[in-house]
Amino acid sequence: MLEADVTRRRLVRSALGAALLAPCLDISSLARAQAGARLRIGLAAPNTTLDPHLQSNAPNNAVTTHIFNSVIVNDEASHSRPGLAASWRVLDDTHWEFALQPNVRFSDGSALTVDDITASIDRATTIPSTASFRTYTRSIKAITGRAANNFVVETKDPDPLLLNSLSRIRIIGAKCKEAPSADFSSGKAAIGTGPYLLREYVPGSHLLLVRNDAHWGPKPPWSEVLLRIVADNGARIAGLLSGDLDLIEDVPHEGLERVKSNDRLHTINGISSRIVYFGMDQQRDVTQFATDATGKPLERNPFRDRRVREAIDLAINRQAIVERVMDGAAMIATQYLPPGGFGTSPNIKASAYDPANAKALLAEAGYPKRTSSTRREPTSTRSPWASP
Repeated sequence: MLEADVTRRRLVRSALGAALLAPCLDISSLARAQAGARLRIGLAAPNTTLDPHLQSNAPNNAVTTHIFNSVIVNDEASHSRPGLAASWRVLDDTHWEFALQPNVRFSDGSALTVDDITASIDRATTIPSTASFRTYTRSIKAITGRAANNFVVETKDPDPLLLNSLSRIRIIGAKCKEAPSADFSSGKAAIGTGPYLLREYVPGSHLLLVRNDAHWGPKPPWSEVLLRIVADNGARIAGLLSGDLDLIEDVPHEGLERVKSNDRLHTINGISSRIVYFGMDQQRDVTQFATDATGKPLERNPFRDRRVREAIDLAINRQAIVERVMDGAAMIATQYLPPGGFGTSPNIKASAYDPANAKALLAEAGYPKRTSSTRREPTSTRSPWASP
């Protein structure tokens, strides 16, 4: 299922002027915030660091992306857009050339150079971490400067996901490469090229960001943004209803109707890239993920049988999950990316819910339950699990 929600990164980006989507906002407060200069946002979970390369998770990345820019930016449909790189081109299978935006400066006044790009990617690759950014840098073999604002990235093998990977790495000044993580959280090394500057950080409580008036790109409308950590669902909604918060993320389903019934509030839903799906163990002869009714392991792996995989596909009532479990805040997924995402096809449709045919397929595969039924051909598009 594709959740009809907004990722934390997109939420905060919308609040900070990136023209994306927010789950719930107070229209009147936003108008006052624009006029009065401070926007107050309630976040559902705390970030753990302001070091942009230490731990890759949603809360951390959501905050650091406003202090530090990346070479590439992903838009709401996961399309690659210019960030610190104004343009790029593929030279051959393993070489990409990038041209940096002109006149980009860090918040301390120093100019962005290719050395800063190289230092940032190297630091993201080598810094000890349990949630590493190495997933995004491991294909990079070398970075070579061609001119003052041009550089070439050489990959070890052809890497069609390089642009997406570069969008995950925030760029710091080369002089901060050896700075300890504590210096970023204290603000000493929080020197970026982003639209906001760090004014105050109290872990687990709040962050105060102020507008970077020297930012090279578009200027956000708010001079200050207060990010408050409000983990309790009820307290987060209460803060919005009382006017203590202008915008909140992660509106719980049980409180959504209360929010929608308030004329002062406005909700916006968009399709996120969070997809829930089954991955079936088709590699082993015996699997630990399937047993008989008594809990005894099966002698052969049922997931290696196409009929079993197709039966599971037909037995899932996707529409019921959307309507009853997700309260309508989701859509049926047919591929690994949302509709319109890179590499997706509009021709792939979800299989219709068909429990009778699912039972027949299981019986045909040797897994009857009490009585078997006769298999009939499904009327929907053939299941995506029905590979040989």
